[in-house]
Amino acid sequence: MKQRLDQILNKHSELVDSRLKDGMKKSLGIDKLYLPEIDPNISLDDFYAHFDPIRDENGNEVKRLGDHQREIWDDQYSYSKRCYPKAQKMWISTTCIFEDIKHAVTDAMGYEIMICAQSDDHAQLHLSDFKKLILTSDLKDYLITKPIREIGLERNEITKADRAYLHNPKNPFWPTKVYTAGFTEGKLVSYKRIKHIHASDFTKAESTVENQEKAFASLTSRLANTQGSLVLEAPPRGQAGPLYRQYERYNKLKEDGIDLSQLSKNEQQKHPCYTKVYDYTIGIKNGCFTSEFIEGQKAELGPLFGMYYGGIFEDSDMTWYKSDMFKTSQEATESFGVIK
Repeated sequence: MKQRLDQILNKHSELVDSRLKDGMKKSLGIDKLYLPEIDPNISLDDFYAHFDPIRDENGNEVKRLGDHQREIWDDQYSYSKRCYPKAQKMWISTTCIFEDIKHAVTDAMGYEIMICAQSDDHAQLHLSDFKKLILTSDLKDYLITKPIREIGLERNEITKADRAYLHNPKNPFWPTKVYTAGFTEGKLVSYKRIKHIHASDFTKAESTVENQEKAFASLTSRLANTQGSLVLEAPPRGQAGPLYRQYERYNKLKEDGIDLSQLSKNEQQKHPCYTKVYDYTIGIKNGCFTSEFIEGQKAELGPLFGMYYGGIFEDSDMTWYKSDMFKTSQEATESFGVIK
C-alpha cells in the first residue's frame, strides 16, 4: 500500500514539476524558440547536417568532412579522455569545436564547458568560431544574446568575446556556460561544474614545461566531480610537458596489453588519455593539403618540419643545426643574425 502511495506521489510531483517548467518557459519566451533535441550519440555527418556548409581556405563549400575528422568524432563515444598530437592545418580544431557544440546541447547541457588554448586571444578565436557555427545552424536559438534577469542572467552575463551562454530547455535557471582561457594555472581553477574540456595548441603557450604541467593539473582537476570528457589536440613540442607525458604513458599502456576501448569510461579515469598521432600523411590523404605543399615545407622548415607536420616529439636537447650544415661561420651568422 505504501509503495503504491509513493508511486502516486512521485508521479504527481513529476507532473507538477513539468507544468512549472512549461509555465516558466512560456514566461521567459523560451517556448517560442526552436531548440531541437540532439541525440547524444549522433554521427558527425548527421550533426554537420544541422549547419550551413563551412568553407575551406579557397572559399569552397565543404560538403563532406574528412575521414580523419569522422574518426576523431567517433572516438568520443569510446574514450572519456583523448589526446591528438597533430600536424598543422588539418581541421582537427574545427572538428573538436563541432564536438564542443554537441556537448553543449546534449550531455553538458546545464553545465560548464572550457575551451582553452595557448593564450586568451587564441581561446577566444576558437569561441568566435563556436558562435559563428551555431549562428549558421538550426541550433542558433540556443545561443543567449540578451539579458534574462528572471533566470539570473544580467547584462554582464550574456554571450560575449570570452564566454557563451546557451539555453537549457530542461532547466532554464541553469543555462550552459562556455568559458575560454589561456593555458595558465591561475586561469583554469575555481570553475565548479566543468563537464567538457577542449584544449587546443596549448603546447605553443609561452611558458615553461613546469608551468604547463601546473596548468594541465589545474585544468583536469575541474572534472573531478562531473567525470566529464577531455580532448587535447596540439602539435608536439619536445620530449617534455603534458602532451608528451600522455603520449608516453599511453604507449606504455599499450605495451602492457591494456586496451582502453574495452574499459568503461569510469575505469578509464585511472589511465592516461587515449592517444593517436595525426601527421601530414593523413592530411594529404584527406585533402587538407597537397604533397607538393608538404615538400615545400620540408625544404623551408628543415628540422622543424617534424614538429609542425610530422607529429614528432623531437628531443629538446638535440642539436638541430650542426657545423657541417654551413660552409663558413659567416654563413651561419647570416642565417641566424647577430646575437646581441
